[in-house]
Amino acid sequence: MQRNPPSRSHPRGTLVPIADCIALDTLAARARVLDLLDGRLRHHLPETLARECRLADLRNGRLVFITTSSTWAT
Repeated sequence: MQRNPPSRSHPRGTLVPIADCIALDTLAARARVLDLLDGRLRHHLPETLARECRLADLRNGRLVFITTSSTWAT
């Protein structure tokens, strides 16, 4: 993902507007890709598990899922 140079400096440890971190069109494109991949991956999971989890990210070659509870995560 491309990052935009910050439009202004922000003190370390403060919240930074997302538009200062990444182009919104790049973020939207990434969200669409993850949503498409999520649908394809959950299609292969057992129905009960597919209802309880969602693909959150693809990080360093690993799929990152979020679940409705820690029970489903295990």
